[in-house]
Amino acid sequence: MPWGLYDTGPPRFERGALAIVCLEGDAAHRARARGYVPRGDCASGLAPIVKEIVALPGDVVVVREDGTRVCAEYGGTAWVSADLRGRPLSRRQIGSRVLQDGEYWLLGMRRQVSWDSRYFGVVEKDQIIGSATPWLTWNGLPRP
Repeated sequence: MPWGLYDTGPPRFERGALAIVCLEGDAAHRARARGYVPRGDCASGLAPIVKEIVALPGDVVVVREDGTRVCAEYGGTAWVSADLRGRPLSRRQIGSRVLQDGEYWLLGMRRQVSWDSRYFGVVEKDQIIGSATPWLTWNGLPRP
C-alpha cells in the first residue's frame, strides 16, 4: 500500500474498494509464519491487511499462468514463484471459478509483489471489517 494518510470506515463491498481484512485459517497461519503481516487485533492475532476488491459474488475469476482475469483484464497479475526473500510461493489452482455469495477476490495495490488472493484464495464477507480511503499518498511509493 502506498505510504500516506487514509480514512477508515465501514466495509464497502464494491469493486475498487480498499477492503480492510482480517485473515483467517491457513492464510493467517502462512502470513504469521512468513512474517508477512505484523501482530495485531484480528482474531488470528495479526493486524488487518488492506487490499483492493476486484471480484464480487457472481463474478468469474479466471486464474491462468500469465495472470488473473475478472470480468476484464487486470495488469500485473502474473504469478511470481518466490517472495521477496526467495521463499517459494504456492498459488491458487489454475482454472475458472464463479464467486459464491459472500466471497471476494482481492489484489494488492503493488501487484508485482503483493501477497493476495492469487496466493491465499477468496476472502469471506465476514473477514472484511472495514474500508480505507486515501487522503494523501506519496507518489504511490511503498512505505519505508
